[in-house]
Amino acid sequence: MKKFEVGHVYFDQYACDHETISTIKIIKRTPKTVVFERNGKTRRAKLYEDSNGEYIIPDHYSMACVYRAEREIHFFQRGHQLRGAE
Repeated sequence: MKKFEVGHVYFDQYACDHETISTIKIIKRTPKTVVFERNGKTRRAKLYEDSNGEYIIPDHYSMACVYRAEREIHFFQRGHQLRGAE
């Protein structure tokens, strides 16, 4: 199972614009939460897991990004506009 790792950067695509991706950088983790940086702000989110590995849903609205540990970004993925923890 894929897990979030401290210092690594992960991405998700916006539901309304798949050409734009949002990134987070994991700052710290516990068995139940992660602390991440996005857009220059540090936040904490509860960890969830399914058959694909860990994921977080830091915002709670219908089209919110869902960051999955399996979506680690390997700099630099070209052709996408990055937003977040560049």
